[in-house]
Amino acid sequence: ALYLLEFSAPALTRISTSDEVLPVDVSLSGPLQGELVVRSRQTVQMTAEITNTGSTPITGVEAGLEASSSDLSVSAAGETSFDTLEGGATRTITWDVTVPADAEGSYSLEATATYSSNSSEFEVSDVQSFTAE
Repeated sequence: ALYLLEFSAPALTRISTSDEVLPVDVSLSGPLQGELVVRSRQTVQMTAEITNTGSTPITGVEAGLEASSSDLSVSAAGETSFDTLEGGATRTITWDVTVPADAEGSYSLEATATYSSNSSEFEVSDVQSFTAE
């Protein structure tokens, strides 16, 4: 079976405990963007780039990728956490996402990065949405 996946543009969401502008961005990319024909049980790689846009190092960085449905299988293709991300630096995290043979309807993938800066905890995320037909 073949499925056409259509993705909307990514949206960046910043979550914090204050009105502070966060110095970190996470952006999700990969072949599950735009229009794509996916064969049943196809596995594709999705990548999140985590960038410290500030000048101060951040610590305790944990990255994750969550699917909106348990129908999609998501597994990390490498390390998803690291101790420090220096100012101006970028780290790339990759996951394998398997689309099942009976995929149909709307799905989304959300990449998140949690980290510490100046004794505060923060989370940033990016979401990709798609429809399987």
